[in-house]
Amino acid sequence: MAGYSARQSSYSDGDVITAAQSNTEFDTLLAAFNVSSGHTHDGSTAGDGGPITTLFGSSLTFGSGADSDITISFNTSADDGQLKWVHDADHFKFMDEVVIDSTSKLYLNDKGGEHISGDGTDLTIASGNDLNLTATTDINIPANVGLTFGNDAEKIEGDGTDLTITGNNINLTATADIVIPADVGITFGSGEKIEGDSTDLTITSGAKINLTATSDVHIPNNVGIVFGGDSEKIEGDGTDMTISANNLTVDAVADIILDAGGANVTFKDDGTSILDIANNSGDAELTVSTADKNFAIKGTDGSSAITALDIDMALAGKATFSGDVVVTGDLTVTGDDITMGTNTSGHIMVADGANFNPVPVGGDVTIASDGAVTIASGAVEGSMLNPNVITGQTAETSLDTSNDTILIHDADASALKKVTLASLSSGLGGITDVVADTSPQLGGNLDTNSHNILIDDAHFIGDENSNEQIIFQTTASAVNQFDITNAATGNAPELSATGDDTNISLKITPKGSGQVVLDGNVGIESGVIDLKNAGSQSYIRFYCESANQHYVQVQAPAHSDFTANQTITLPATTDTLVGRTTTDTLTNKSIDSDNNTITNIVNADIKSSAAIADTKLATISTAGKVALTALEIDGGTDIGGDLSTSDLIIVDDGAGGTNRKAALSRVVTLMSAQGFSTDDPTALAIALG
Repeated sequence: MAGYSARQSSYSDGDVITAAQSNTEFDTLLAAFNVSSGHTHDGSTAGDGGPITTLFGSSLTFGSGADSDITISFNTSADDGQLKWVHDADHFKFMDEVVIDSTSKLYLNDKGGEHISGDGTDLTIASGNDLNLTATTDINIPANVGLTFGNDAEKIEGDGTDLTITGNNINLTATADIVIPADVGITFGSGEKIEGDSTDLTITSGAKINLTATSDVHIPNNVGIVFGGDSEKIEGDGTDMTISANNLTVDAVADIILDAGGANVTFKDDGTSILDIANNSGDAELTVSTADKNFAIKGTDGSSAITALDIDMALAGKATFSGDVVVTGDLTVTGDDITMGTNTSGHIMVADGANFNPVPVGGDVTIASDGAVTIASGAVEGSMLNPNVITGQTAETSLDTSNDTILIHDADASALKKVTLASLSSGLGGITDVVADTSPQLGGNLDTNSHNILIDDAHFIGDENSNEQIIFQTTASAVNQFDITNAATGNAPELSATGDDTNISLKITPKGSGQVVLDGNVGIESGVIDLKNAGSQSYIRFYCESANQHYVQVQAPAHSDFTANQTITLPATTDTLVGRTTTDTLTNKSIDSDNNTITNIVNADIKSSAAIADTKLATISTAGKVALTALEIDGGTDIGGDLSTSDLIIVDDGAGGTNRKAALSRVVTLMSAQGFSTDDPTALAIALG
């Protein structure tokens, strides 16, 4: 810990601890935890914790709550990555590729459902239902690459000219017409063909024409199917179907099924109804159309004609069988009596292996003539009850705890009594917890029925090996919490903070020197990124590409350097920032001479082609700053006339370093003082050198 590397005092038994010693120790601890200069956790000082590699906790917040994108960047040696939360679009965006291992799947919605996976060779798109392709233009498949359905036996493939559809059965299910141009047919094999000329449709077959439809074959009203001539015809008018023929023979190799949508099939004799077969709420009814006429079933027994069954409608449907009636199922008699040849009071019908006969009741059971049955006391034992007394009953799926009852043995009364489910639950104390089973299992989904699941403080949800996966820590006065929301297709699931507070952060805390590690691109789609440290300037480190051996640290100024919050705007182009001590070449830059000082510029630093405009030159007033050799007169413009006494020259006044102007008239005066005549040009030339 910065500022506290060793204790300030040591004590032994019997020592007197003074206030100064304690104050020194506590003052040192106070300085170590000081906000400005004490404890840090940034790895800048040995022993202060190092870089954070893990954020441990149940809450992590990125962003400040502002309506803007949030980007999480991953700095690597070569290629950087970003994960962005796009605020306006409400989704996550990976700025680089997302790679899924060959052993993993990209699940859509819930795990175990629709997914995309690849094994390094094939791409698999799995769906438990429909797979919908919604393209705004063509879906292009290369030539000689087909679509396979099931296996290679069912395939659609084109070679750039012809389209080949291969399969067992090829079914066309269009919601509108399938249009084939006129005089272009569909050929089956070599001889069979269907072709239209915009007027007639011709179906050509060298043998049979088979219609195998899974639904109706529709023929328009008043358009029939003619067999040979018009005397043999099937035609409907939208209401009735007419089959015209001399004799109508229906020859089926299996069943002949009559299906009347009006729930009635009528048999007539030359227009007169004799028998109706009708559907009455699912029941089949046979009705003899003529009043008081019998319904008879006749046949031949050997060589004898018999009436097996005769139902007399004039006698309210009395049925007379010519022989024995054999019932293979149950016989239900809705009347009151069964009349037999023998009828003895107190007897019951008992089967003897061939027939039922009236016999008296004996043993532990007696029956009276009024039907009262008496079972002797203690005659019924457990072994006499079949297990299907319970298992053979209909299962109860909806329990009425107030009224449904079960049978129990009352030990106090030594008798069987009924108990309601409510009384049973109450007597057992109710089901308030599961304690008998230390590892209860669910046979299906756990439905909380709009209630909560409560987990004790510091307890966890574990894996199948009972290892901790999520540990729940509680706060007695908690008002804020996580909100986990799943999402439909095309949207991202959401982890958010909710609660009573207006502004709630999402906090992720690592353990010890661990770091918060985000594996993949990170996108921050809204808000700002605040870097705050306790007692030191915040900074960001950008590491090099070789094993993170070096880094560039961008650091905030010290508090004493601030006059207000500052904003640094990066250039809107690809560029490199220039440092104060780096060697760089600046191009296309303007230097404000009013607010900047340029020092140490020598002649070698100025390009030979550089020139300063006359308007930019100031007057040089300091003596000795222009050497005589620096004056160039050879290239000057000639005066263009004779010298006059008013022309000016430059002289060093008294050779004292002060340069002044002088008129040529002063030269004349000087020469005269030296004894030269103004009329003597030779002497003047000598004087002037």
